[in-house]
Amino acid sequence: MQRKIAVLVITSILALLAGFVPEIATTEFFYQNLSWFFMLVIALSAVASFWGLARQINWSEGLARHKPVLLGSLLLVGCAALLSPPDFRVLADETNLLGVSFEMHRGMKTRLPLEGLYYYHGMFEGLTYKTEMRPPGYPFLLSLLHGITGYRPDNALALNLGLAWLSLVLMYFLVAGSAGKRWGCAAMLLLAAFPAFVQSACSAGFEIYNLFLVLLLLLMTAKMIEGRIGSAPIISVLLLLAFSRYESIVGFICFVPLILFLQSSAAAGQSSTDGSGSSEPVRHLFMWAFPLLLVPAFWLRRLTFNTGSFQVQNLDDAFAAANFLPNVAGWLKYFTIPEFSGFVGPIVFAVAVIGLLLRLKELCSGVSNARMKIFEISTGVFFLLHLLIRLFYTQGNPMNPYTARLVVVVLPCLIFLAIAAAFRIANLQKRSADAAASSSAVMIVFAGLLLIASWPAASGSRGTNNLSLYREFKWVRQQLARLNISEESILVCPRPPMYIPLGYSAIGSAYLKANAAKIMKMLEICAYNRLIFVEAIDYKAARSNMSALPAEMSGLKAEVLFETQMTGSEKLKITSFTR
Repeated sequence: MQRKIAVLVITSILALLAGFVPEIATTEFFYQNLSWFFMLVIALSAVASFWGLARQINWSEGLARHKPVLLGSLLLVGCAALLSPPDFRVLADETNLLGVSFEMHRGMKTRLPLEGLYYYHGMFEGLTYKTEMRPPGYPFLLSLLHGITGYRPDNALALNLGLAWLSLVLMYFLVAGSAGKRWGCAAMLLLAAFPAFVQSACSAGFEIYNLFLVLLLLLMTAKMIEGRIGSAPIISVLLLLAFSRYESIVGFICFVPLILFLQSSAAAGQSSTDGSGSSEPVRHLFMWAFPLLLVPAFWLRRLTFNTGSFQVQNLDDAFAAANFLPNVAGWLKYFTIPEFSGFVGPIVFAVAVIGLLLRLKELCSGVSNARMKIFEISTGVFFLLHLLIRLFYTQGNPMNPYTARLVVVVLPCLIFLAIAAAFRIANLQKRSADAAASSSAVMIVFAGLLLIASWPAASGSRGTNNLSLYREFKWVRQQLARLNISEESILVCPRPPMYIPLGYSAIGSAYLKANAAKIMKMLEICAYNRLIFVEAIDYKAARSNMSALPAEMSGLKAEVLFETQMTGSEKLKITSFTR
């Protein structure tokens, strides 16, 4: 054990030095060119660590035994997709992730194309780039899918639906392992009932990917406590989790001490039993050098720790005590008003509070064994840290349609506590096996009714259609599709990164002004046949969010393709300019 801790400490120091010592320009070069390879090593280590575990499973027997759950969860995801048709909902978060995956697929570079031009049926020339502030884990997984199927924007939507299905299955296994199959089915239904889960599953963000890894981490840790697996799968999941969302790196703080405790107690038990005292194979020590694989996370924090990334005027405002009370009020309102979380939110929240009080009482009474107690404490601290980070974050209020997805990662905690409370209440009342089965069946029916009553809050684009940017993006795509516009046109718009991963040539006003002569030449030689100008106009102030065309382009013919009111004071206008 001492050797493992020594390796962990030494490699942690080396990782911090590698992450924070290089100059910013060097750091950006390293991050953009090496992060894909770091992610590949992490992915391969995860495959290797799970390979032995997968070989121990009787898949035919397991699939036959759990077929109803697998098909039922698949049906839930399919119905969710019908209820809330998959689409890009939270912009530009989702299109930026897709843009990074596009660059990873195209050249194994971890960067976001800000402006670029397509030509010759799909060839692409990037014009400007930046380091995207979101971690590279989800774009990397998406780039692997692109590698199998070819690059398609819809791959992001398909991937999230698949991960949503796996998340429901994992939720079932986590609860069924301790409370029984019927309680596992109830937990699965409760997770699917939350509008935030449905909307995230039917979008292209990284929330469902993060949720899937959290549930996988908890399941693997539970299996380790049972003595069925070693630490390798858990460390692999922790590495993947660290690159899923920024704050999920706290998993190392919460679960590495638990892993060390479990391994030290297991080693002590083995030593006292056989007296061998034999040391662990040296190859197992390499696993504890995992901090070296976290270096890109340190690079990313250095590169994006600025006011632009956090959208604040002062970095001290990004995570501030002043955000705490307003965010607490927002979270309470979100989970207590059916308008936002359906009927499942208020009911599960109320029962979860009872479950939390009961569980704290049991932990303090010493009923639980030491391993389970430390596991539950680690899990509780993990969810608590996620919640606290959101409560202090300047954009941590879920009442905003942009940030409602932040609740997704804490949903399992609420469901675990609610199921625990219901399970204990049922145990107090049961008199026989039939009574226990009846209680669990009632819970399944109740969870199903909650799902039916709560899903209207997730239907269609409810919530996100309040965002003017969402409406703008949807209208622009509809008009581009109606006019069959593809790479023969150049889109000039305020946010080119949203359109580049969808296959459109897109530039901003500044690039157009600086390269007006070059673009006019492209129009003259028919490299492109027109400019599509997208702008939002404040018709009360007669002001556009786009600069006028440069003087060199004054001879182009203008044709308005589409106009519509977008907000109470703005209209969307799409204009075509040709020679």
